[in-house]
Amino acid sequence: MKPLARSDLVETRLLRNGHVANARVYLAQAGGRRWTVKDFSDRPWWVRFFVAPLLLRRELAFIRRLKGVEGVAQEAFLVDANALAIAYQEGEPLKEMEKTGYELEYLRKMEALMLAIHARGVAHMDARGTGNWIVGPGGEAHLIDFQASLSLNWMPKFLRRAIEAIDISGVYNKWQKAFPETMTEEQKAELAYGAKCRSYWIFHGYGQIKITRPDGR
Repeated sequence: MKPLARSDLVETRLLRNGHVANARVYLAQAGGRRWTVKDFSDRPWWVRFFVAPLLLRRELAFIRRLKGVEGVAQEAFLVDANALAIAYQEGEPLKEMEKTGYELEYLRKMEALMLAIHARGVAHMDARGTGNWIVGPGGEAHLIDFQASLSLNWMPKFLRRAIEAIDISGVYNKWQKAFPETMTEEQKAELAYGAKCRSYWIFHGYGQIKITRPDGR
């Protein structure tokens, strides 16, 4: 569809106000549809001129790379240099399901979605919690917010494998807590490997990851 102008967006609900270098995120109505809008227009000048354009264009590039992956927003566009509009993903935050207990089928859908994203050369890198997972009206798994994402295509094989393990361990961690008896040995090994890689990532940086996978690769 043709990109909409800022004047076309009618804000209906504030989702997250953010702080200084973070976008103000709100739900908007425009063109007969709902959009999630990330907006830096009321941030300090240095954020508007230097930070916002970089973050927004980067996230837009990742969303476009994932075109066709079910569970990721299929439409997004820059409203202007300080705002990005993303097709709203219908559903409820995963934290609502967490209150009553995870469903095994949803966990399988989460795994399939993460693997599909990795196959496109993208790592989400912020899927460990429940804030970026959405449970669709029909129980679909949706993943939002690709601001922290990384491109896997340029990485050497050992690093790509480590980052993928860190990423999907967010799914397997939930799976282990809810249905440990249903996990395969491969899933358990990947969870353990992801946890080990994550400890290196946090304290030493990815350039120092030197770990042998459980399967020897």
